[in-house]
This record gives sequence, structure tokens and C-alpha cells, in this order.
Amino acid sequence: MSRAERARARRSREGNTLLYFAIAFCIGGSVLAVAVPAFLREVRLSKTTEAAEMLQTMHLGASAYFASTQSVEGMERRRCLPSAAGPVPERPRVEARTTDFFDQRLHDAPTWRVLSFRSERPVRFSYRFEPVQAGCELRTPEHTYAVTYSAEGDLDGDGVRSRFERRDAASSTDDVLVPVGILYVRDRME
Repeated sequence: MSRAERARARRSREGNTLLYFAIAFCIGGSVLAVAVPAFLREVRLSKTTEAAEMLQTMHLGASAYFASTQSVEGMERRRCLPSAAGPVPERPRVEARTTDFFDQRLHDAPTWRVLSFRSERPVRFSYRFEPVQAGCELRTPEHTYAVTYSAEGDLDGDGVRSRFERRDAASSTDDVLVPVGILYVRDRME
């Protein structure tokens, strides 16, 4: 093979290598263009699962308290709800932080304690417990609610807050709190 033929063959191989590289680069770029936004959306969505889980925890605590017998002024009472509590922490945070809902310095720590509401993990959202009326022997008319549980968060620090809200009614026949409607969500991912 002559020198010219060898040079031509080498240029041909280099051209093919460059073509293969360009094709691989286009395919890789296309995959990244689809995968990166989907991944970032999933990361932001995973931050919102905290709120739904914690509202469920708050509901379970309120339901257990409502169904149990309380001693009020020396009398055994049922169907009780504690006073309102929250927001704790006072402001939602972009980065999750450990929050002690049972901290004695919080005026609403007794409510969180009777609801057994706390988080072992750091939280991003502020939580509220808002009964329509605190006390015992509570009943609610049909299609109304007895308590609202809510979580507010500012997941990206832009001042727009996500809000998650759940409501329960006091059953007219049983000592249970019954969910009213579905989990309300406003600006899930802002």
C-alpha cells in the first residue's frame, strides 16, 4: 500500500470516528435533556411527601385522642379535641431542620404532646392543628368539619408557599374522626 493510500485510509477512519462521536454526543444530549428535568421534578416532588405523611400522623394522633377517655374536671369525657397549635416551626424552611414540637418554650407544646405529634426527621414545612372547637363531647353536623390539619412550605425560597390541608369531622354515631373530602393541595411544587 502506498503512502497516499495509507493517508487516505487513516483520514477515512478518523472521519468515521468523528461521525460516531457526533452521533453519540447527540444521543447523550437528548437523553440528558429528558432525564435531568424529570430527575429535578422528582427531587422536588419527594420534598412534598413529608407534608402528606405528617398530616396523616397528626390525623392518627387526633383520632386516638378523640376516641380515648379523658378526665376533665374530675369527670370521664370522650370525643375530645385539644386546643389549636401551630404553626411550628413558625416559618417554613427551604432546607429541612430538626424541630422539637414538645419544646417547653412553645405555648402549644401540650397540644402536640397529647396528639403524639413530632418528627424524628428534619422538617421543611410548618404545621398547624386547628379544631373548630376544643373540648369534649364534640359532634359535627353532616358535611361540616371538626378539625383542620395543615402544612405550609416554601420549597425553593421564592416566597410562594405550598399548602397541604386535611379536614376531619366528628362522627355523629361513633367516637371517631372521619376524613372530610380529600387532601387539599395548593401550589404543590410552587
